[in-house]
Amino acid sequence: MKMDKDRLVRQINQSVTSFDEHAVIHKKMAHRLLFAVKEKMAHAEQILEIGCGTGYLTQLLIDHYPTATVTAVDLAEKMISTAKEKVEPRERVRFLTADAEQIEFSRLGSFDFIVSNVTFQWLTSPEKTICNLIRALKTEGWLMTTTYGPDTFQELREMFQRVEQEAGIQPEKHTLPLRSAEQWELLFQRTGLTHVQSIEGWHRSVFSDCRQFLESVKATGESYSEANYSVSATRRILTTVIERYNYTYRCREGVYATYHLLQIMGQKGRDSSFSFCL
Repeated sequence: MKMDKDRLVRQINQSVTSFDEHAVIHKKMAHRLLFAVKEKMAHAEQILEIGCGTGYLTQLLIDHYPTATVTAVDLAEKMISTAKEKVEPRERVRFLTADAEQIEFSRLGSFDFIVSNVTFQWLTSPEKTICNLIRALKTEGWLMTTTYGPDTFQELREMFQRVEQEAGIQPEKHTLPLRSAEQWELLFQRTGLTHVQSIEGWHRSVFSDCRQFLESVKATGESYSEANYSVSATRRILTTVIERYNYTYRCREGVYATYHLLQIMGQKGRDSSFSFCL
């Protein structure tokens, strides 16, 4: 998947002031990820976090691993700045503003485990990135990540397709192309990780109306679209989508939207073969 990283950075930086208020799903997934990590790794001295955002998971890691140092990486400088203000004690975290797909992590040290919360969906070269992470992972260490599955925002995707088809417009992509749990498992296994497993679930969030839902997505920096039609057509399509969404996906409290939540993990075994990464 090709991704305009400069646009992504601008998008995420613009969302920093509203992120924590709207990041309800991110926080739920962060706690699930921490629970899974604690089951596998009772003790850790060096932790690597990919996509730290405003530091919510970073703080959880610091609190639950009292002797550990966390290296926290994020693409957006404003997210890093906010995380630096929030996380305590500050001296136990090394913050890096960088593209995780461009860093040679083994040069930063060797890590007991590596975590990433709701970030892997943005990777343009996940195979290469995972191989890079494995090189920085200690033997018997774990790589654990949460991300979105392909059913995420399925209602919005379906509504855009209907409205575009009825308007005689070639359907565009209005949500991220997302991998399934099975696809992530195969990718982890191909890179040589062992004990690969995934957990998936579906969460239905409720909003007062479709406009609030779209504003919430934008507020967490997760809006994505490859639509390339005119401004007037964009407004017309969006107005129709909002009206139809409010009618089609209504519930007692407002309207609903589906989040498909994935958690994938794999271990670097002593006898694992990482020939795919060479």
